[in-house]
Amino acid sequence: MANLQSDLMRLCVVIPVKRLSSSKARLASHLSSRERKDLTLKMLRSVLKAVLTMTRDVIIIGSDKEVKKTSEDHDVVFEQDRTSSLNEAVGQAIKRAIHRKFDAVLVVAADLPFLSSVDLRRLMEELRDESVVICPSKDCGTNALFLSPPQSIGVRFGSHSLVSHLKAAMGSRRKFKIFWSSGLSFDVDTPRDLKVAAQRGKKLHAL
Repeated sequence: MANLQSDLMRLCVVIPVKRLSSSKARLASHLSSRERKDLTLKMLRSVLKAVLTMTRDVIIIGSDKEVKKTSEDHDVVFEQDRTSSLNEAVGQAIKRAIHRKFDAVLVVAADLPFLSSVDLRRLMEELRDESVVICPSKDCGTNALFLSPPQSIGVRFGSHSLVSHLKAAMGSRRKFKIFWSSGLSFDVDTPRDLKVAAQRGKKLHAL
């Protein structure tokens, strides 16, 4: 599949971005506040680059002018976050996608430095008739979530959200699956993650 769309499905990618002032708090001992903000924006641009090779239908939801500018620079929709939590923010963006008549959404984390179009293409090629596809992070979180229709289950991002999403999918009685790829599983939260990224040839904090 050369595109995230098909003749039968209109899909929108949702990328939530936490408030920059509190982004990547677990890196505070390693990076300054400015460096953490820059790192967040750098990874967002990297994720956008991968997504935009597949589709232009993207909603970025965030609170900061820098995130809005990044959205405008890449000609994608920016949604001002009017909520107080990540899950509420994703829910707000999903409601906008529904209002725009999308049949499905793919929520993708903004901190995936190794995400590529290959990861996204593989994900879409392996879709059959699932309503829910959960893409785990390396620490049993969720780094991407496919929902068709967009409100198939309530989103439950956060610590150990893989289990929470699995329980929600099972409780919904909808067909679901787990999809894993290295690009979708590796997110950046700790100094060790920065070290691993550097070992793989990506010096994320060298901005």
